[in-house]
Amino acid sequence: MLSRHALQAIAFDFDGTLADSRIDFTEMRAALHATVSRFMQPPSDSGMYILEWLEAAENELAETSAPQAALLKQATLKTIEEIEVAAARRGQMFSGAVHMLQQLKSAGISTYIVTRNCRAGVLAMLPEAYSLCTGVFTRDDVTAVKPDPRHLTQALAVCGCPAQNALMVGDHPMDILMGKQAGAVTAGVTTGEGNHETLQQAGADYIADSLQELMQSIGPALAAAKQQPRKDRP
Repeated sequence: MLSRHALQAIAFDFDGTLADSRIDFTEMRAALHATVSRFMQPPSDSGMYILEWLEAAENELAETSAPQAALLKQATLKTIEEIEVAAARRGQMFSGAVHMLQQLKSAGISTYIVTRNCRAGVLAMLPEAYSLCTGVFTRDDVTAVKPDPRHLTQALAVCGCPAQNALMVGDHPMDILMGKQAGAVTAGVTTGEGNHETLQQAGADYIADSLQELMQSIGPALAAAKQQPRKDRP
């Protein structure tokens, strides 16, 4: 738990944690099936996340035509981005999310957005993301997306923060799994995909029903971080 460590950085998932982008994933899957069908017979997506399913389709097509696989990847990413950006323009930041990021910045705590969403979708909802946060790591910015722990460790490397001094906050069990695999303390919020049961099963160290409640739960760690000399902070 954070009480044992000096808190140096907090990484936040975006959709469902900081914001409600109102993405219709059923619509997205249908649109992507139509896109993939232009190139090949779509493989089964049963039990697979969308990005991983598309990667499987690209790899299958690459066995017979690498150029077509490259075109498939370009077309599917374009489809996803269009849907994400359109949804983001209808969505909104959760109450208090921007103010919380401002407070954490003032306290000298490094903050990151670590999301599978595209950069354009994040900026459509939070244009000031780069000024509020130490770093923004969308799927466009990394070579491996969560639940791969490298998505988080790449962000923490920016400030040289050891994983045990970082908190990963997310609404989905994959956020918790990524954080645990990276060695970070983890917190689940029930504002999106996950609930108390699924987040607890994933191993979350903290579970809260809102960002405000979470900030209260980690209050002692935040207070300790504020007392650190600013020159010692990342």
